[in-house]
Formats: sequence, structure tokens, C-alpha cells
Amino acid sequence: MHTGGEGQAVTSTGRPDKRAAIERAARKAFGRDGYTRTSVDAIATEAQVSKRAIYNHFTDKEQLFLAVALDGAAEVTEATARLMELTCARSWTCRRTSSPSAATASPPWRSSPTTSRWCGPSKPR
Repeated sequence: MHTGGEGQAVTSTGRPDKRAAIERAARKAFGRDGYTRTSVDAIATEAQVSKRAIYNHFTDKEQLFLAVALDGAAEVTEATARLMELTCARSWTCRRTSSPSAATASPPWRSSPTTSRWCGPSKPR
């Protein structure tokens, strides 16, 4: 057993492929029906696993919902970072730094710690 978000215990006795199928099914069911109307039985049916398999991976429905929500948040964060990197790559200010290490000191869309230049399509107000 390991600790999940918010210090909650997460069981880890199941197979990773089943866990992924459960999370995909839960994401679909929560998105379609909402948290309250989605049952663990419905998720099990959608994932083609037993209800017991779900509880081998997650302590309860709330834990499963949090895992799905955190995965979704991570996907949004990664997509935003990629978008910001693309935006920065098109901006002339990204290439203007006072030292070679300044470009790698922080993410390219933030002000550099060694300069006051902003990296992006326009300077923030």
C-alpha cells in the first residue's frame, strides 16, 4: 500500500493494466453522469472488471474520482506547458538573455532570474 493525494491510502494489489482500464472507465462515467450518479458498479461494468478489482486499486469511489481528477489536471498542466513553450519559441524575447545559463534556469515562459525580460508574445501588464 502507498499513500495517494491528501495522505489517503491507496491499495496496490491489482495489475496496472486493470487500473488504467478502471481509470478510463471512471473518467468516461464521471464525465457522462457526474460524481453522484456514477456508481462503482457502473464503472466496473464500463471497465469490464469486477467491483472487487476496483477496490483492489482504490479504497472508495471518492479516491477513484480524485485519481481521475488529478490525472486530468496533470494532462492540462502538460498541455499548457507545451503551448507556452511553443509560444515562447516564436517570441524574440526568449532568445535574449544575459547569460547562457539563464535560458535553462527557469521555464521559458517566466521572467528569467538573471534578466527582467519577459518571454512570450507580449510583455505582461
